[in-house]
Amino acid sequence: MTEEESFEIAYNEVQDLLTDLCGSNEYNPLMVAGIFMATAKSIYKNLLSHEDFNNLMTTISQDIPSDISNVTIH
Repeated sequence: MTEEESFEIAYNEVQDLLTDLCGSNEYNPLMVAGIFMATAKSIYKNLLSHEDFNNLMTTISQDIPSDISNVTIH
């Protein structure tokens, strides 16, 4: 299996879990999104160097638009 095929399988499995959690109306989608973000941050922090992790967090925080009036929130 190629890395791309592996990525697609993992992506689909995560999307299925996300759909199950958010689609059940049992959990608030914003709560689920926060858990996914916190988990992703933890993985990045454990696998990246301190410098790379800080650069990633800086990039993420700088790319958030200050005007979100036209942004659709699902």
